[in-house]
Amino acid sequence: MAAVRRDLESRLTRQGSRITAANGDLRKGFQFDYAARHSKGSVIVDPLVIPDSPSVAGQAGLPPGQLAVKLRIWISETWYKASQRSCRKL
Repeated sequence: MAAVRRDLESRLTRQGSRITAANGDLRKGFQFDYAARHSKGSVIVDPLVIPDSPSVAGQAGLPPGQLAVKLRIWISETWYKASQRSCRKL
């Protein structure tokens, strides 16, 4: 889960977004709020869920040492035609 958090932070900043808030933890999930030139949004990552392995891998199962997990990510973004700085002046 820590790798997922680092990857999201890296992708947001690499694409020119600025992380405006980050909260949560690896056990409860976490949320990033971000802003870019013409958009702002949130990424919410729910805690990992360990499902019943046969429901994910079928009858063959998973190889030894592997574990099935479910990861749910929610993304909400608002795009503005003008930059946010211009919108604040209105």
